Amino acid sequence: MTCLLSKPLNVKYRWCIRGLHRFGTLPSMQRRELARAVIAMACARLALWMLPFRALRPLMFRLARATSSPRATTESAAIGNVAWALGVAARTIPAATCLVRALAAQFLLGRHGIESTLRLGVMRAAGEFRAHAWVECRGRVVVGGDESPNVYCMLPRITW
Repeated sequence: MTCLLSKPLNVKYRWCIRGLHRFGTLPSMQRRELARAVIAMACARLALWMLPFRALRPLMFRLARATSSPRATTESAAIGNVAWALGVAARTIPAATCLVRALAAQFLLGRHGIESTLRLGVMRAAGEFRAHAWVECRGRVVVGGDESPNVYCMLPRITW
């Protein structure tokens, strides 16, 4: 009987093995936050395909409050961990748009008991209409790019 690992891996699976190895070397708190971010982004992506935005937001709000956990870290550390985890998770979720990332960020911050604001902005560039979503917390952009408030014309706030 031969070991499967003794055979050369197909190139397309090597990134998966490396990613799993890197995931295993993370501290347990970061592993948990990353796993939550991947699940939150996948759920947000699927929910946006199936539900209208106005129905999805209250549902995610109730879920975030129902599953909130006691704070294990300071608020600024939790915000940094959520931003990092969503940045990493965005590379693994197909069609992880800015709205998906913003919804997942607001959900995860709500789980930590941190109030956040989902912002939507629009602009016209080179005759083309563009929209963008980002999350602010305590006046600081957590997810969606620091330049977003300066570049996009903001629509009304969506606060939890």
